[in-house]
Amino acid sequence: MKQEFELNRALAYHRFGWGRRFDQRPLAEGSPTQLTGRLLDDAEKSSTYTFDDLPSSREALSTWFDFRREIKAIRARKQETNVEKPKNPARRFLLGELEARFDTDRKSEIGFGERLVDFWSNHFAVSANNPRLAVLAGPYRREAVRPHITGRFEDLLLSATRHPAMIHYLDNQLSMGPNSKAGQRRNKGLNENLAREILELHTVGVNGGYTQQDVTNFAKVLTGWTIVGPKARGGTIGTFIFRKFMHEPGAQKIMGKVYDQQDMEQGIAVLRTLAHHPSTARFVSQKLVQHFVSDDPPDSLVTRVEKTFLNTGGDLRRMYEALLQDADSWRPELKKFRRPYEFVVATSRALNVRPKRKNLFGSLKLMGQQPFRPPSPQGWPDVSESWIAPDALKTRLDWAEQVARSRPSRDVRELARDVLGPLLSEETDLAIARAESAKQAMALMMLSPEFQRR
Repeated sequence: MKQEFELNRALAYHRFGWGRRFDQRPLAEGSPTQLTGRLLDDAEKSSTYTFDDLPSSREALSTWFDFRREIKAIRARKQETNVEKPKNPARRFLLGELEARFDTDRKSEIGFGERLVDFWSNHFAVSANNPRLAVLAGPYRREAVRPHITGRFEDLLLSATRHPAMIHYLDNQLSMGPNSKAGQRRNKGLNENLAREILELHTVGVNGGYTQQDVTNFAKVLTGWTIVGPKARGGTIGTFIFRKFMHEPGAQKIMGKVYDQQDMEQGIAVLRTLAHHPSTARFVSQKLVQHFVSDDPPDSLVTRVEKTFLNTGGDLRRMYEALLQDADSWRPELKKFRRPYEFVVATSRALNVRPKRKNLFGSLKLMGQQPFRPPSPQGWPDVSESWIAPDALKTRLDWAEQVARSRPSRDVRELARDVLGPLLSEETDLAIARAESAKQAMALMMLSPEFQRR
């Protein structure tokens, strides 16, 4: 029983958190039922955490608009060749967001809540693929995702969809109803990006039973969902706004149901229906279990989480509880390969190292997970095969050897036993003991199968 308790405590950090810190004592509790409460409390704490020193999306976007105005003004004065140009704020904002995010992750008690912020931010992915999105990507995580990680899926969906980062990333500010006043006057039409990704990636999934006509009709429903621009017409710069003159009038039929609500309420009604759809329950539950437990998750565990979703109206905390109280979640086999960011955070916690933010940004980029830049609206891949290519593993090796240059403050073998606990294999323990130097011992620990997997 004691051995089982010790294993569960190690998994609480290793599988559901960011990994145990070098200075942490093991959790007092040891059974899944006992640990569930600690993990859920960790999630609640993360949902209320605030970053008071970081700008809101409104403040960040206002700064960006000011920068663009200055640049245009300088270009208009061609004769003034010696004018000092203002610095683009995009990179500064991204580096500040990454530093704050990384410090929160490395200092968190367990990290389950911060892992959930990461998971849902990836589920509702936006990418800083242009300067305007670079100033919005960080606030998006803090404003649209974090406050809702232990609430209802419906509220998370509504929050993510209406955030300026999502609107801009999927170009919904360009979408106009063909029969709206704006569409007729400007001879412009629909942009289906947001409607398509909500159906395919955020709710029912690609096999959820919708058609191309459903996508088109949903896109009509979402016309008028846009952002207040630099001239602040109708609201505060950089905030969500509904523009009725862009909205396609009339009822729309989506997945067999007719929506005849007026204005923005029509889109909200569709999102609420999608949030409670059985296909959404299955799709979201599958992704959640896959992220924490296995690339090929046990069907019985997915079904348990799915039923909880349906029975509670998408109560996320109850879904996590169902996940954490199932024996399949606590199997000792480490089946998930840590993505680069997870690996770097786990290393920082284990070895008490903190890369400078520029080095951190560059290292993650080299390892294939550039911060705030997922390759598509689908987000970062969450299966091992996407991260174990030879080039990617070589980059991890190089980074581990670089980190290992710092002299450890304690015996590496002792550190590995504390950080990994019963997850540490005899082979890795012996290899560390036989290492020719502390540097080699540190690298062996970081690159061991039990440290690379969770």
